Amino acid sequence: MKTYKSILIIITISLVPLLFTATIPWGINNRLEIDELEYGSTNSYNSISRYIVYLEQGSYYTLSVTDFWDDFVIRISDTPYMISGKKVDGNGYDYGGDEIMVFQASRTGDHYIQVINKDRFWDSFNIIIERGVTAAPTGVLEDFFNVNYLLVLILPSSILFLIGLCIFLVKRSRKKAYLKLKTASTVSPYKKQEEKETIIHEKKDKRKLSNYCPFCGNKLEITSKFCPNCGTSIK
Repeated sequence: MKTYKSILIIITISLVPLLFTATIPWGINNRLEIDELEYGSTNSYNSISRYIVYLEQGSYYTLSVTDFWDDFVIRISDTPYMISGKKVDGNGYDYGGDEIMVFQASRTGDHYIQVINKDRFWDSFNIIIERGVTAAPTGVLEDFFNVNYLLVLILPSSILFLIGLCIFLVKRSRKKAYLKLKTASTVSPYKKQEEKETIIHEKKDKRKLSNYCPFCGNKLEITSKFCPNCGTSIK
């Protein structure tokens, strides 16, 4: 029972970082409204700006990121963890700094958008999502699959669980060794004496069967009642 309780505690503790990492994407997205222009910025190379927007399944939408100089990648997914979805990675320089995605909503509900800066360390941009096809896309709409956040989601809990399991196994092994040592050290001295006498009697019986004196080991005749060497009575 104690073993199951310890394992349950380890599992519970290891789930704490999972709960934390699982809720991060829900709190770092900026809400976009259809047909409303929003201002955004990236603070470093390859940095990501995140947005959330409510879309209707089957409807077409045009997502535009406007900047005069820099190049961006646009990704959209129906989950906040951005494991899979659609992306456009065109050459924004050819379109005056714009990156445009035309797509069809996969379901009714919130969709999650990432704008990734591919160039400078800091820059600002305008972002707008419009209903329908309002502009030509700047690149081919491609599928993407990204396990980076999945690793961030699972890895801390996995490491914590393995550490907790190792500590549990080491403590369990030490406890067994301690109990074994304690049991051996608490054996009654009377019991030890009894075991010793039992061994002596067994040796005597063995010597009797082999016609030897149980006290001095001298060889005896089968009919001998006394040992001729030590004079001990043979019963």
